[in-house]
Amino acid sequence: MNDTIRGSNNMQADLIQFARRLLEEQGHEVNNQSDKQIKSMLDQIPRNDQIKLLAMRSAYRLAGGTIEGTQTLAQQQAGVGVVTADPAAMARTIRMIVKNFDHSTPDNGSVFWTGVDRNKLRYLISTWNKQHPTKMFGQLEATTDTRFMDGVLGGDWNTGGGKTYFDAASAALGRGATGHVTSVQMYGLQSSPDKIFTNVELPALLKSMDDDLANNKQPKITNLSIVVINPIGYPETCRTFTNLQICSINLIKNIGGKAQIYNASQGAAAGKVGLHGPTRIPARVRHYWLQKYPVPISATAQTIAQNVASILYGPDRFDFNKQL
Repeated sequence: MNDTIRGSNNMQADLIQFARRLLEEQGHEVNNQSDKQIKSMLDQIPRNDQIKLLAMRSAYRLAGGTIEGTQTLAQQQAGVGVVTADPAAMARTIRMIVKNFDHSTPDNGSVFWTGVDRNKLRYLISTWNKQHPTKMFGQLEATTDTRFMDGVLGGDWNTGGGKTYFDAASAALGRGATGHVTSVQMYGLQSSPDKIFTNVELPALLKSMDDDLANNKQPKITNLSIVVINPIGYPETCRTFTNLQICSINLIKNIGGKAQIYNASQGAAAGKVGLHGPTRIPARVRHYWLQKYPVPISATAQTIAQNVASILYGPDRFDFNKQL
């Protein structure tokens, strides 16, 4: 098989993989998707989106990255085996991909999350957007170009560029957010180094505001609402904090050697958001928010708080067709 045919097969696999994911988001069972359904969905994907998807994934493969369900460039050339990506080359490629593709979200529409079921949240956001087409909500995997890489880099998370890519894309999303930004978190803000919102996204949001204020500009990002589900240190099952109120949210450390906090008993308070660690609020941002106090929570945060049960992980299969 020559390189052209191998490349063609990867392109076809990439497009089919993305079409299957779109069908899943519409509530179709993954194992019951017919060739006819997949072909119909492929025909509905805009040509510009197809080009972006293929360009991003091809560049990632050329740097030695692995995309689940397809072959690396080295595997194509050798027929067997796996190549270990050069970290420096991978980092350069990822910076190029992030720089040249769109990670912006609608004004007042950015949604950042940790610990909730992203597929359910994606469905919830899609439902809102259909109900309110003039006021769009977005999130990293749902509406930006990152959706073309989401869900296919899991096997490359630790050994390749998967985490590096999403760290870079998350920082870009933080820089590109505008207006009133919303986040939903479980228990508090988890402080372990692998938590992207705590260590990458929130610091990027605060730095964007601080940079604008330092240049005597009105910040592109104006307000922040964080919805905390089962907040450690509070009796409520859900509580929303806005602007300087986030300093009342606990930073959470893992206890008992757990890699992931699955319930509140596995976490313990380890400082305060906005005051400690990478979440520290810059003095200019603090002063700006003091002048604006009080600020109501975002409309997005209100909707999330009203539909908490709809976005939590659970053993039951989520009903994508139910009415919210």
